[in-house]
Amino acid sequence: MPFHVDDAGITLGDVRARIEATDLVPSRAVLMDDLDRHYAQLTSAGIHTLADFRQNVKTPKKIAALAEKSGIAADYLTLLRREVEGWFPKPAPLSGFTWFEPGNLIALIDKGFKTTRQLYDAVEQRGRAYVFNDADVGFADTLLAQADLTRIQWVSPLTARLLFEAGYTSPAAVAAANAETLCSRLETINNENTYFKGKIGLRDIHRLVAAASYV
Repeated sequence: MPFHVDDAGITLGDVRARIEATDLVPSRAVLMDDLDRHYAQLTSAGIHTLADFRQNVKTPKKIAALAEKSGIAADYLTLLRREVEGWFPKPAPLSGFTWFEPGNLIALIDKGFKTTRQLYDAVEQRGRAYVFNDADVGFADTLLAQADLTRIQWVSPLTARLLFEAGYTSPAAVAAANAETLCSRLETINNENTYFKGKIGLRDIHRLVAAASYV
C-alpha cells in the first residue's frame, strides 16, 4: 500500500463526493457553492481525475491558465487546491518522534530513512528486516504504527503518539472508531500526560475519523 492514495485513481466525481461529505472549516465552505457548474466546467477543461487537477494547479501561473480555460475563478481553484493537498500529508521527519530512544532513531536516519514516508516505503518494498535489522521489536512496531498514523490528514507525530496510546494503532482503526469514544480516550490520555494544551474538540475528532477513512 502506498504512503499516499493514488491521485490518478481518484475521479473528479470522487473529489466532489468527498468535498460534499466533508465538514469543511468555515474558510473553505465556499467550495460547496455551485458544485454542478464548477465540476462541469472542470470536466470541460479536461480535468477528469485528482491527478489532472493537481497537475493543473501546481503554480499560480497554472491556476490562472486553468481559470481562463474553465471559467472558474482563480480564488476558487486556489481554495480547492489547498483542500485537496491536505489529503496528502507531508511526511514527518523521524527526528520529530522525540519520545523514542535517540540511538534507535539515529540508526534509522543514518541508513537514509529520514522521514515517515521513507521509512514506510522501505518497509513496504523491502521488508522490516531490511529496515530495522536487530532493532528492538517493540520499538519497530510502535514507530511503524505511529508513522502509519501520520498518513491521516492533520495527524502530526505527537497526535500519532496520542492516538497510539489511546489504542488506535492504524488508520483503519481510527476510521472505524466511534468519534465520541475516541475523543473521550484522547482527552483522558492528554489529561494524564499533557501532550496538548487546551480541549480536544469533538467536531475535530469527527473530521479526523472521516479523514482516516480515505487513507
